[in-house]
Amino acid sequence: MRSHDPDIYSNQFNWRDGAMILKENFKARDRNLPLRRLFPSEVIWQCYQTAAREANKKTSKLRIIVRHSVENESTLNAIWHAARNSTCTQDEVPDLGYKVYTDVDDGFYAILGSTNGASMMRMLIDHKSQIGFRTVERVVVLRCVNIEQLTEREKHRTILVELSAKRNIPHPPIFRRAGPRAEFPGSCQRLCAVSRVTSE
Repeated sequence: MRSHDPDIYSNQFNWRDGAMILKENFKARDRNLPLRRLFPSEVIWQCYQTAAREANKKTSKLRIIVRHSVENESTLNAIWHAARNSTCTQDEVPDLGYKVYTDVDDGFYAILGSTNGASMMRMLIDHKSQIGFRTVERVVVLRCVNIEQLTEREKHRTILVELSAKRNIPHPPIFRRAGPRAEFPGSCQRLCAVSRVTSE
């Protein structure tokens, strides 16, 4: 991987807890880019993979992804919208100021579908062969800019995504048996029927 200005890409990795802490990833500032531009998620993955190789650690141990000090406007809008309109599994704790969203809360999907959230999800999908098939257990939004020393600063937020343990990739059956013949599910049956009509 090309070397980059540390002010553009600055990330930390906690191998003991399996945490990836994404601090500064401003690709727009990078003037040393190859002709084929990489997705931001791929730049982050390559940083992680390089650091794991140098530390002799496994990338498959990943359990937590932290997007530190979110500044992306669309992501912040999703966070504000979730805070005002969505239920949450755990509400703000005094002096800490965080919300926990799970898959029963609309805010969970809004934040994971935001610019920063989707980038993390893309990395998990693109590299499931290395880190295993994972699902998101919780999304935690922290009202802070520094994980170690929480502040009251309202401008930014930190997103923490907690992943499940590795799971087997689900392989739903293509068809089910119904008597002596295999019967395709309804959608497939309709598709086959349309194909027959079209071909006739």
